[in-house]
Amino acid sequence: MVFEKVIKGGHFHSNIQEKQISISKHTLVFGKEIAKEIGKFVEIYLDRKNKLVGFAKGKNAITGYKVHKGNNATGIFARELDRGLYDAKFEKGLWVIKVSKIPDAIPTINQNEWRNIYGFEYWC
Repeated sequence: MVFEKVIKGGHFHSNIQEKQISISKHTLVFGKEIAKEIGKFVEIYLDRKNKLVGFAKGKNAITGYKVHKGNNATGIFARELDRGLYDAKFEKGLWVIKVSKIPDAIPTINQNEWRNIYGFEYWC
């Protein structure tokens, strides 16, 4: 028999790299480099057509989710996405991951609407 030792915690977050994002049932965990850039709050953007999820530094709890001490954000739509460990790339001001699907159940503001509301120009 050949045994393999289970990593303490035994979940995706146990071995996350600096430029990775881990999605579990109720939590997103950011690698150290991503967490450092995002700071205390994270804003999340969806590109449903290309199945991309983008993460950007948030200004406050009104427009973003709080990032906790363990580099995680909880109580969000994570359960709607496939669980796993994703390599993230920095593109146009966002840390971006590609997922297999983005359910319609996740509410969003249309791109033109959030530009008008928040003045963002991430996609320009």
